[in-house]
Amino acid sequence: QVRCRWRREAARSVNESKKAAATAYLACSGTVGEREAHVAKATERERYAAHLAEGLERSSLEAVRNKRAQLSALQSISAAVKAEFEMGRYGPSEVA
Repeated sequence: QVRCRWRREAARSVNESKKAAATAYLACSGTVGEREAHVAKATERERYAAHLAEGLERSSLEAVRNKRAQLSALQSISAAVKAEFEMGRYGPSEVA
């Protein structure tokens, strides 16, 4: 659920940034370089928000991966403890 929220936020921010850039580009005149400079200046906040949202999306994905790795490690420890318990309970000759 959290990951989906950050994905939606990132997509919305990127979309707003692109719309703002297109609007700014069409609103000015001059050479291509001048127009691109105007777009960069006019859409600074939107580009920052899009960049931040994309970073938060990646961060949340890494948090999920981290939790999965922690769970896997705990499952391995649990299996080892269980096997050790079974070994002590029945002895090495009775364990399949």
